[in-house]
Amino acid sequence: MLLEIKNCNNIDKASIEIETGKLNIKYAINGTGKSTIVKAIAAFCNDDAQKKAELLPFKYRGDNNKKLPAISGLDEIKTIAIFNEDYISNYLFQPDDLLKGTFDVFIKSPEYDAHMREIQKLLQDVHDTFQKHEELDELIQVFEQFVNGCGKSSSNIAKSSSIVKGLKDGNKLANIPKGLESYKQYLHDEKNNVRWLKWQMDGSEYLNNTEICPFCTASIKNTKETILRVKEEYNYKDIEHLNNMLKVFSSLNLYFSEETYKQIEKITNNISGITDENREFLFSIKREAEVLVNQLRRLKNIGFVALEKENRIADTLCAYKIDLGNFAHFKSELSREKANIINKTLDKMLEKARDLSIEISQQKRAVQQTIRIYSTEINDFLQCAGYDYTVSIENEENSENYHLKIKHKQYNNNIGQINNYLSYGERNAFALVLFMYSAIKDNPDLIVLDDPISSFDGNKKFAILNILFKNANSLRGKTVLLLTHEFSTVIDSLKNMKRLEGLVNADFLSNKRGRLKEVSVNVDNIKSFHEIARENISSQIDTINKLIYLRRLLELINPKSMAYEMLSSLFHKRAVPSKKLSSADFEDMNEAEISEANNEIRKHIGDFDYATEYQKIIDNEKLKQLYRDAKSDYERIQLYRVRFNQNSSNEVIRKYINETFHVENDFLFQLNPCEYDTVPHFVIVECNLEMLGTDEIETEE
Repeated sequence: MLLEIKNCNNIDKASIEIETGKLNIKYAINGTGKSTIVKAIAAFCNDDAQKKAELLPFKYRGDNNKKLPAISGLDEIKTIAIFNEDYISNYLFQPDDLLKGTFDVFIKSPEYDAHMREIQKLLQDVHDTFQKHEELDELIQVFEQFVNGCGKSSSNIAKSSSIVKGLKDGNKLANIPKGLESYKQYLHDEKNNVRWLKWQMDGSEYLNNTEICPFCTASIKNTKETILRVKEEYNYKDIEHLNNMLKVFSSLNLYFSEETYKQIEKITNNISGITDENREFLFSIKREAEVLVNQLRRLKNIGFVALEKENRIADTLCAYKIDLGNFAHFKSELSREKANIINKTLDKMLEKARDLSIEISQQKRAVQQTIRIYSTEINDFLQCAGYDYTVSIENEENSENYHLKIKHKQYNNNIGQINNYLSYGERNAFALVLFMYSAIKDNPDLIVLDDPISSFDGNKKFAILNILFKNANSLRGKTVLLLTHEFSTVIDSLKNMKRLEGLVNADFLSNKRGRLKEVSVNVDNIKSFHEIARENISSQIDTINKLIYLRRLLELINPKSMAYEMLSSLFHKRAVPSKKLSSADFEDMNEAEISEANNEIRKHIGDFDYATEYQKIIDNEKLKQLYRDAKSDYERIQLYRVRFNQNSSNEVIRKYINETFHVENDFLFQLNPCEYDTVPHFVIVECNLEMLGTDEIETEE
């Protein structure tokens, strides 16, 4: 696909080729517009109006006729995955977990889903009976309300429980104190009695110094005492507890045995309050209710997660049956009916126990194998890259919640707040690997890596590239756009990773005045400086530039030779060739040394003549012309250095030019600078200003 990008930040126009099913590397120096390419793709793929607006170049802001950001060629891209800080902050390094959604990324797979479908088919009767049963949900809720109403004490009904609070003075709703019978209508109104009591108690505050009703202004001289007794006899909060517990008992009545039902009736209608004996009796009901509700909850949750740790499925299913012989308080006709439904359903399940056991075993093996594969891959990478960490995929007990945990090799426990321990490099390494697994799972149309490995040293860079594009369980064969300013990434991908042969496209990007250009890079373009120097020395460039390459070549192979000394003298504009004695002392070369130097140089440049080249060196107009005629910016900065022997007053420019002039600052392998514009445009603009008095070459537009 060919992406055409216009008017995005520092890119006025760009054509970016991305080949489907391959790793597309775009190598460029910083400031070229790599991140702008990523932002443009993301903004337009996601149709994000705000992000599109942020791409507008500053030169068009405030201009009514501004040229809007645009990108074409995205028709094939419906979904994208981008490795950037947003991904790291939203999905990685969660509290006590390396990755958000570990289950979806590592465990859930087509094979997992297929086994789960078979398991669900075998558990369908249980599912229909228990998981979709509203009446069972209500029963569990009522049992839980009763248990909760008994308080948290493990030895008796808690004195602070709802039951005790509601019945501590007896049931005053069923047993209205003498003299308050006229309030029966209000007290027996289950929906409103609590509100009425609160209202009545709040209103009684106004009766302290008056015998006038605060509501109707009639005289209450004869009834004031009765009105105030309501507050003395009733507490609306206790009545609220009583109402709630009476509702619970009412819901459970049909499940109680006859004897238990009668005893509950006595307790809940007692006029004198709850006794210690009553509390012990209720506690015995609570214990049975707790066992029963736990049993019902297990039935609700029966499935792969609940059964995966069981070795004998048939025995486990039998243990789920409800034996009312263990529940003396719940031996009613309705309880037997419900228990029979549950037990018959489990009997049906027992007929399928063998098949269920096979499916669950296969699923367990598949999950364990998946965990083993991913853990091994990640841990092998961590070891090869020199990181002292290991990871494991662990699940919560009785849950499908899996977490990716990390341990330090010297510390056997899981690390909690991961960000507190990982260095920046470690953080990025984990992030990249986990992003890869997420991208594999999501399988987007385009995967974008924006300068992902620039913060790592050589071994770690290769280890990361290796795991990212290692085999079928990687990004290999997917459509990936990788933008980088590290040439080593190009070298490793094209030259050192044979498994990627035919699956990598690499391009060099350059940006001059907003026009972004890409030039293809293949393995033959990756050359040592020795090769590049010899190639350029034998090319059609001017002799001065040939001599620059030769001087650097001699610096690499024989920096103490007379030929090297002669060329150093030439570029330092010495009329007579000299040789270096110390850091500050020089001595003129004798005839034999000059002859030796000439012979060596003429092996490479047959028509070399020191005097002729010296006249060029000291002729500023000649250097200007050579500068204009140069075929590459790299040659221009070398001519600039010859012209300005003291270099630029700009320290940044001076440092850059000095580093490109001396061979020790070059990579072992590089691109030929005569063919690829590897010089930052801001550097050549500064050189143009001093060489030509303008910020651009006169012949360029």
